[in-house]
Amino acid sequence: MRPLVDVLVDAGCQVVSTELRRAFRAAHVDVTGDVSPMAARGGILLLGARTADGASSLGALRRLRATRPELVVYLCDRLDRALAEQLVRYARAGLDRFFALESAEDEAAFAECVRMRSLAPLPEEELRALADLALSGLTGALVEHALRNAWQELSVSEVSSHFGRSPRSIEESLQKANLPSLHDLVRCGRYLHLLELKRAGVNPARERARRAGFGSATDARKWQWLLRDSLRKKPRLREFALRLPALWSLADDAGRVWLIPR
Repeated sequence: MRPLVDVLVDAGCQVVSTELRRAFRAAHVDVTGDVSPMAARGGILLLGARTADGASSLGALRRLRATRPELVVYLCDRLDRALAEQLVRYARAGLDRFFALESAEDEAAFAECVRMRSLAPLPEEELRALADLALSGLTGALVEHALRNAWQELSVSEVSSHFGRSPRSIEESLQKANLPSLHDLVRCGRYLHLLELKRAGVNPARERARRAGFGSATDARKWQWLLRDSLRKKPRLREFALRLPALWSLADDAGRVWLIPR
């Protein structure tokens, strides 16, 4: 299947092998320079712990996220104590996932993740629209992370571990900001990925469902009906849906609820 998302490898990322770069048909970029060309179509950016100039890539990630929330960013390196102590900071700066590439098995799992991710384009318009919601700090990072990474099932425990916060602490932060629960944010993100697959012309419905991690198109439709039901019952979820235009296909401003057309 043809990838729908480009793979970009930063000049400072040394652990991604030549074979993997060829398999990904990756473009080489340098995050210390102009980032606009690399993000013309969105994509998956592979970072190392250091950039090409030898500096920590954490600062580059923060600068990148200020203008490019629609990029998937994976940190690929060997895990040492210094890097382990920085991973939560990377998460809050907008890192989507860390891969410790220590063995052939690690590389195989990493390659499969990138392959599957490249088949599911991100809801770029909605990610950029989050800027209008004026979210910041932990809550902003959580919302962006949920919408970017919900293309397949993403558990609350995975997100909790990634951000170094307990599930209860995360839920309290979201509630104070009048945002949906993390579980519901992930559900919104998965819905937006299904919608983006439809926009990209991925057919039939069973193929869209497969790329979003559902067993069948019927499973995806049942899941959407459950999300629709939640919108009726959960005010914070409904209010969030009304603040992102693409989610209006689930709930309009009169409270009516719709689904993606088959």
